[in-house]
Amino acid sequence: MVKDTLLAGYGLSQRIITINIEGVTHAESLKQPSPAGNCLNWIAGHILATRGMILGLLGGKPFLSEQDAGYYIRGSAPVKPGGPCVEFGLLKEGLEQTSGMILEKIQAAGSDFIEEPLNVPDFPVKLEKPSRDAYLTLLLVHEEYHCGQLGLGRRLLGKDSAIK
Repeated sequence: MVKDTLLAGYGLSQRIITINIEGVTHAESLKQPSPAGNCLNWIAGHILATRGMILGLLGGKPFLSEQDAGYYIRGSAPVKPGGPCVEFGLLKEGLEQTSGMILEKIQAAGSDFIEEPLNVPDFPVKLEKPSRDAYLTLLLVHEEYHCGQLGLGRRLLGKDSAIK
């Protein structure tokens, strides 16, 4: 049951991401919201960088290099035009690829692996009963939070709501 929930959640997340970033150019992805917040490039890159952690929990490898992921970690400098960042088209490609990899890894994993007790020492949330599925669930909630930001960012660019 946990496995089915994770598959449904991560699948839905990718559909929301794809819809929200459709038709957004690299230049648009760098527009800063006013009065504050992160641009779509940073949000998409942050999701992709976090998927490196998700894939690590599943025995996979990240899409972004350590240097590129560094542009998008919590507390990193804002991504702005002319500054260091990953091309938005490559971020879109990475989000699509990592979604498939995450779904494949979850699908192929046994329940014992998914529900295995596991402690991730540097994880920002401390769990009473840490396990692989608990971390994957928290990371899914984190991803969904940022999916909502992609939707708002899309609207701030003057684009129609992608989800109706």
